[in-house]
Order: sequence, then C-alpha cells, then structure tokens
Amino acid sequence: MYLHKLHLSHVRNLKTQTIEFGRGFNCLTGPNGAGKTAVLESIALLARGRSFRTGNTRSLIQYDQNELIVRGEAVETGRPRRVLALARSRSGQTRLQLDGERRRRLSDFARLLPLQTILPDVSDLIFGSPTGRRTFLDWGLFHVEPGFLQLSSAFRRVLAQRNAWLKSAAGTDVWSEPYLEKAIPLSEMRKRYVEVLNEVVSELGPVVGLAEKVALTYDWGGLESAEEAQKKLSESAARDVKFGLTHRGPHRGDLQVKCGDRHAAEVLSRGQAKLAACVLNLAQAMVLGRRGEDSLESSFENRGVFLIDDFGAELDQNHWEKFLQVLLGLECQIIATATDLGSSDALWEKYRDQIHMFHVKHGTVEPAVQA
Repeated sequence: MYLHKLHLSHVRNLKTQTIEFGRGFNCLTGPNGAGKTAVLESIALLARGRSFRTGNTRSLIQYDQNELIVRGEAVETGRPRRVLALARSRSGQTRLQLDGERRRRLSDFARLLPLQTILPDVSDLIFGSPTGRRTFLDWGLFHVEPGFLQLSSAFRRVLAQRNAWLKSAAGTDVWSEPYLEKAIPLSEMRKRYVEVLNEVVSELGPVVGLAEKVALTYDWGGLESAEEAQKKLSESAARDVKFGLTHRGPHRGDLQVKCGDRHAAEVLSRGQAKLAACVLNLAQAMVLGRRGEDSLESSFENRGVFLIDDFGAELDQNHWEKFLQVLLGLECQIIATATDLGSSDALWEKYRDQIHMFHVKHGTVEPAVQA
C-alpha cells in the first residue's frame, strides 16, 4: 500500500492543495520554512493520529481556522483504492472516515498505511531512553503480530490494576498471577521479534558502511525469562508495595543495542549512531515486507511508507550513497525532504531518474521541472 494522493486543507504553513506522489522515492526540496516538514507531519497525522514533532495538534492548524483536514488516497496493486480522511479541531475532536464510512479507531488507518520515520533526532534510538526503543519495537509488532494490540492492551490494564492494589496493599495479592499471564507472552513476543530484527541488522550494517558490528537483544525489564518471572516478581514484592508500583516487567523492558559487550551509545559517534538507527528502521521495514500467511517473500505493497526529514544530514557522501542505494532497493515508498540538493551535486544527478522531485515554496508543493 502506498500513498498516491494527499489532499491538505487548513494545515499551517501549507496552502490547500492536492499532492500526487510517485510509487518509489519522492523528494521535497526547498528553503527552510517553506512547508516541507509540514507535509510529512500531515502524513504522520493521517496514519498515526499525531505529529512526530509535537503532541499539540492545534499547532498544525492554520491560525484563522478551527480545524484541519487531511485526506489520502492509498493504492495497492490489484486491489481497490482506499481513501483515508481525518479532521482534527482545535478542541482536539477527531473525525475519521475510511472509504466514506465513519471510523473510530486510528489503528484501522495505521494498518493500511504503515509508517517508518527517520527524523533528525533518529540517533535517540541509540542514545535515548528505553521508552523510545519500546515504542519502536511495539510499532513493528503491531504490524507483524496480529495478536499484539490485544495482548498489549490487556497487559496495560492488568498492570494498572496491580499498581492500584499495591497502593492500597489491602487483602491477598490476586493480581500477580494475571499480571504474569500477560507480561510473559508480551516479553516473549518482543524477544522473538528482536531476534528477527537482529538477523536483518547484521546483514544490513556492512552494506551501508556501519563501522561497528551492531547486535540486538531484548531486556525483559527485570523478569529475565519466563522460567524466572515468578521468582523475580516475588523478590521485588516488598519494594513494589513500598512504592505502589510494579518495578519488573515489559513496561521496563528495553531493546539493547550493543557493539560487542558494550552498549552502542558508549561506542558509536553521533554520525555512526544515526546510521545505526537508520539501519534499525530499514530492518523493521524489511521484516514488515516479509509478513504474510502464505509466504515470506517480500512485496512492495506491504513494506509501508518511509518519511525522512532532512535526508542525508550528518552522513558523509560515501555513507549517504550507500544508504540511498539500500532505500531504492527496498522498493517501498519514500517521501523525504532536503533543504537544497544543488544542481551541481553529482550524487543527486546520478539518481535523479529514480526520484520524483518536488519543489516547495511558500506552502505550495509542485513537481520539479527536470532539466
């Protein structure tokens, strides 16, 4: 599934317009402040219900308007087109339509239009907190494991119930057993997914010129394993009651990114960390492309869409080209921004026939005229 057309109304920094994207690599160029990133934010809002830059959606609405509208036409070979529409008001009210019918769940949109985002702060996947890495893992699992969303939601509910009991510490502990009934399968699901990601990362790293060998493992958040879970939870019981919180489990889990026996954050430079984080996103897209009940063969339609803001920033020419080659070979849709390609840039000239070029100026997106 790829985004063929995007209609925007009342999005800040952008004129009301319809943009028609190509199936492969699309690059939006133009000066800072022209509205390039706002286009990517609008796509993220449509597919995920939120911007990747701010939790305050009101900041995306034009100053003199009460709501914005984003509508996308998604296409998949051999299947009817799908039309996704989202309206978001200043009060936070959201209206969703899929093929003209009202919907309530944003997950319906997310499944149809899987997004991978590579942003200027992508290196936070290496240097940042476990929260961001858990979000990264769970986003991938949402798309490749049919039962993940239900299991994850059930775990959050039982975690809240156990924490509520811990705060009161009244009566017999009836929540540890149901807690582990959800925590163990969720941790095992994440562990299996990380093992698959690790295989792909080990193959991709050398291809893009990553200097250090990167390996992925999953930290169970203090439970360590299914066999040890009951014991570890019991060991933390006194501390849990004291603070009124469950200290061990998937909500404390982490995607461990290591170079040898050291954490990648201790070894990699910022540029290499950005490249490593990009490799993780590429690997997730490749795993997504292998999903399916009947075959592990990849296909264009289910790889999703890459949003890349400020493409190539912080990468030298050699790594830039290797990364671009991998993206082009991935056969997914890429919608990227770049401040200024430069007509004399030999690399861009080399790949121009494989890239749909757009120019953004004063909030208007237009196909670039090829020389």
